[in-house]
Amino acid sequence: MRDPLREDEDRRLEMLFRAAAEPLADEGFTDAVMERVAPRVWRRRLMVAAAGAAGVAIASRPIWDRSFVLSREIVQVAGRWPEIGWLLQNPLVLAAGVLLIGAPAALRWLEE
Repeated sequence: MRDPLREDEDRRLEMLFRAAAEPLADEGFTDAVMERVAPRVWRRRLMVAAAGAAGVAIASRPIWDRSFVLSREIVQVAGRWPEIGWLLQNPLVLAAGVLLIGAPAALRWLEE
């Protein structure tokens, strides 16, 4: 992705906002809030990691089953490779072709 600002514009903006970026005097309020929030951050990280591990454990069985189905389909496709007419009849190949054609346009649209 291209950077919309040139290097000299970045420096100009940095000079303009440098005074606004200086920390404000808050009589220790920020430090007090950070002390209260810090223990919760570790608990939250631990809970997210545990939830992620549980999600992977739950999803592993369906993924494993689908990998077997996909391997059987690949074997069937490989067995019919000499016949080129099956390409137009196979929905998996057609779906892959649509994805290959539409993916760059969709990614460009999402990027904007």
